Amino acid sequence: MATIRENNGRFSVLVRKRGQSHGATFDTREMAELWGQYKEEIIHNMEMFKPPEKEMILLKDAFDLKIAEMTKENKDKRSIADYHATLNLMSEYQNKEISFFDYNFYQDLMEKWKNLKIFHGGNHKDINRESKLPSIKTLIRRFAILSAIYQFLREKGVDIENHPQKITTFLRQQDKGEKE
Repeated sequence: MATIRENNGRFSVLVRKRGQSHGATFDTREMAELWGQYKEEIIHNMEMFKPPEKEMILLKDAFDLKIAEMTKENKDKRSIADYHATLNLMSEYQNKEISFFDYNFYQDLMEKWKNLKIFHGGNHKDINRESKLPSIKTLIRRFAILSAIYQFLREKGVDIENHPQKITTFLRQQDKGEKE
């Protein structure tokens, strides 16, 4: 609702809604009331057509936001590098909305990553270096990173299910089963 105050014969109107405020000053109370009603109507109409955040946030944006927060908090460089490496593994999906990724997608991704040969040790320019399949610990780390991205978005108010967390839990159970 608009708040109208008189000050020295002029009328100031302030419309506040969801952390946003809009204000203006008019010569007459009637103009202030009309402007306030107009702004309230615009805000109401905009809210009706506002898509959920999960349909607007791209995977790359989510990673960038999390990495920026980690940098701001002075997290170690290796952790930040792991986030970049995980994003690079998902390069073909970086411009997809975060809502695109369902549980089945992450199950398929896990199978894909299980069979993805990675280079191990040596100089990254050495074409003769050894390649091997990733360990289950590597898969757990990658999915834990994805889960942290989703948890970060949830903490920011995005209503999204954390599917990578389910995959991480599954992989940890597999890892425990292999040790026994």
